[in-house]
Amino acid sequence: MAEQFVLGGYDLRFDRHRCGIAHEKFDPQRHGHMYINLDQLPNTAPMMRFDKFFTKPSHNEEDIDIPLIIAGPIYALSELIWEDEDQFTFIGELDCCSYRDPQPYNDNCPVCKAVIVILTLCKTYADCKRVLKKLKPLLIYQVCHEIWCRLQPQPLAIEGSVQVRFDSFVYSHITRFYDITRPSEDRTTHPVILSWPERREVMLEWTNGYAFQTHHIISEGPNERRRQRTAAGFILTFMLRFLRGYTTILAPDLSSDPNSPFFFIDAIKALYEKELNIIDGVVLHLYPTLLRIPGCPQTDDDVKKLLKNVMRTMLTMNVQEAFMPGVKIQQYYRHTKVCEMHPGMCICRWAKYLERNPKGNPYASGVIPCSQRPVSGTLPGEPSNQFLFRGTPYQYVPRLYIRKGTGVDMRVFLRGW
Repeated sequence: MAEQFVLGGYDLRFDRHRCGIAHEKFDPQRHGHMYINLDQLPNTAPMMRFDKFFTKPSHNEEDIDIPLIIAGPIYALSELIWEDEDQFTFIGELDCCSYRDPQPYNDNCPVCKAVIVILTLCKTYADCKRVLKKLKPLLIYQVCHEIWCRLQPQPLAIEGSVQVRFDSFVYSHITRFYDITRPSEDRTTHPVILSWPERREVMLEWTNGYAFQTHHIISEGPNERRRQRTAAGFILTFMLRFLRGYTTILAPDLSSDPNSPFFFIDAIKALYEKELNIIDGVVLHLYPTLLRIPGCPQTDDDVKKLLKNVMRTMLTMNVQEAFMPGVKIQQYYRHTKVCEMHPGMCICRWAKYLERNPKGNPYASGVIPCSQRPVSGTLPGEPSNQFLFRGTPYQYVPRLYIRKGTGVDMRVFLRGW
């Protein structure tokens, strides 16, 4: 069977640029030079400056610089799409495959040609637009994605307790299950049956925490990696906007407030399998290029599963401000009426806890065993993951590792409903 895909030394299965043109398979020995570290770009590398909300180019000193090779193509795609909202449909054309490595160059591929020109010749945004003007939205996106595949290392590190936090809640579950727990609740107790409005409120408590955690990952960390993280936030912001736009086409009744934290949950409830597949199509393209677990091979199945859950959560929570290092994320928390008098009862309480403990327990090994660090019991305020050892907080427990979390894709059990 494999021979039918091979033609003239090229493998026809390596046509992820969607041009109908075969490409060579990536070889680390021959093509390793294709990777790019944004934080090591020369001082002369062209930049685009944006306001803190990543809405439009700006010239103010206090605003944020994004390398042109990242900002130019995706902003050109956004301008094209906003002129004709039907163009959002390119999101539905993504191939639902994951790619990590760059695609070796082919002279006949328009995507390859555009990528090389943007990486080597473009000095301004106008240059980028000229290179991309004849390409359809899907191919412009492929140009963007090809450049993201070259980012090395992946910009956002998911470590330790942060893994457990992201692996402790699955947004789509609230549309099918009634016993949804809050971040600090003990999952070993008898589950409480919640109504749909109650489940939505519980979801907001998780969303507040995830918004803070995501914002912290992007905005805080080693200064020498700041440019990579900021670029990742820029990419996530625009991909979330594209995903929102396409969802409004699929479910026009939901389009009145795409900024609502309930936007994707309501779409999942209405469309379920269809919307989840659309979200996962974006997830599969983004997680290998933007997320990593330090010290773990990206090809490990447990690593891939966890990072997919993290990316799925980052998108489904629908808080674009979490991707913007220039904003104060606390301004975007949701609250209940009791917050002013009883803040400990408000749905912002887990986020407030995370603000004091952004990295969690220093001894926690997370959900991936390759960290090879001892794990302690759950700290107060941490998600009570049912796979966690429930000992005394801060207790040292040798040779005990968390193998997996509760972030299971329940569609495996729900197909055919």
